[in-house]
Amino acid sequence: MEAWMIAGPFDLSSVTSATLEFDQYLRTEGGYDYCSAMVSTDGSMFDGLMWSGGSGDQWVHGTLDLSTVAGGPYLGASSVWVAFLFESDFVETDEGVYLDNIQL
Repeated sequence: MEAWMIAGPFDLSSVTSATLEFDQYLRTEGGYDYCSAMVSTDGSMFDGLMWSGGSGDQWVHGTLDLSTVAGGPYLGASSVWVAFLFESDFVETDEGVYLDNIQL
């Protein structure tokens, strides 16, 4: 299973720093199911971070610093998309991923 949530484009042409911040509750099969927070300048090729496993039965705050993500530069770009991706296999099932309080 693969589920995307994509927003944008956002104009970051006058920005010198930016972060994608969010809260997540993660309960997945570690090493096989993943949640990713990513950015793109073309809306189709994304780079970012991924998590797998669990968040200890609690909400945790996540931050993606756009100045450190490979594939940029994103700061100063006039069109930037942000995305979350959830990927899961069929072997073990668990609750999945919840996202809240997403801010760019």
